[in-house]
Amino acid sequence: MAEVDRIKSIADPVQRALEVARMEDELAEVHAELRSVRRAAVLELRQAGWSHRQIGEALGIHPNRAQQIAEGRSR
Repeated sequence: MAEVDRIKSIADPVQRALEVARMEDELAEVHAELRSVRRAAVLELRQAGWSHRQIGEALGIHPNRAQQIAEGRSR
């Protein structure tokens, strides 16, 4: 949250808004990469013979969500 506090402290509203936009773009890239890592992990479990139900139980998600992740579908 230090980064958010830093952005909040930018005096110039234009610069503050631009910094928020830059940070949102960066976070979107990180989010996409994390989804890819999670999908790879789920696919690895599927290749090891795990069912969507087993994966869902292990990850604390519904089996349908485990299947969606394996298929590359986002919310």
